[in-house]
Amino acid sequence: MSWDSFAYLCRRAAHELGDAEPLSACFQRLSQAPSARLYGAPPVADSLTADLLARLVAEPDRDKALIALRAYAGMGQLSLVDRAMQFKRVLIYLGFVAVIFFFMSAIYQIKVLPTFIETFKAFDVPLPASVFFLHEYWHVFSLSVLLLLLLALVIGLSLRRLMRLPMVADRKLPLGFLLLPGIKRAYLSLQDILTFPLRPSLDSSSVIDTHLADIQRSGLDLGREMQIMSGIALQELVQQCERQMRVISVAVALLVVANVLFFINSAYSPIFMLGEVV
Repeated sequence: MSWDSFAYLCRRAAHELGDAEPLSACFQRLSQAPSARLYGAPPVADSLTADLLARLVAEPDRDKALIALRAYAGMGQLSLVDRAMQFKRVLIYLGFVAVIFFFMSAIYQIKVLPTFIETFKAFDVPLPASVFFLHEYWHVFSLSVLLLLLLALVIGLSLRRLMRLPMVADRKLPLGFLLLPGIKRAYLSLQDILTFPLRPSLDSSSVIDTHLADIQRSGLDLGREMQIMSGIALQELVQQCERQMRVISVAVALLVVANVLFFINSAYSPIFMLGEVV
């Protein structure tokens, strides 16, 4: 379920919920309406929105559930699909660069290098050492690019999944050891903000929990404050994700450029030597 769909259901439920109507019945009625599909896909089992919806309808304290319902109803859009598409484009670009490199290297190894070897044998001239170096270690160069590209793919898919707001249990992000610490910190902050109204217990050492509890006691609009804080956390999350993608992109680009330089040196040095011989 997208955040837009969840927020829509909360707005409708806050407006239409009867005094004696259970929240579960109200949400079931609203989610089954054809118009609900206009706001996004149906619930996904491991998403944060599906978890919030399950907590909301299962909350035994009706007053607490209504407070949470009004808070979520007052929040705005949190969709990050456009950011996910940006990460997808970066991965496609890196894959395209790597494919071009593999294609050029394969053509050189299969077509060009054998011709050089035969030509130099005909003139009884030894091949440059750089040619043999690339020929012997070509598999190492290609494997290094491939492994780094696969690592970039795994990290990119993990970041793309975060943009879809999954539910993170035990405060451990999937493949979190591959992600920058700032990404984990920003996402867990976002999750703490969004789950605040429905959590059974609060962490007194958490600045987020303490602040939102003060907001709730003061009578300020909890949904409005959660929206502002969520927007800040989302911005930090996006910045940290973009930072990691830049690091990965630069690493792949540098490795490909280094391999291309070896390739050019190996390809052109025999040509220059042939010119001297002829």
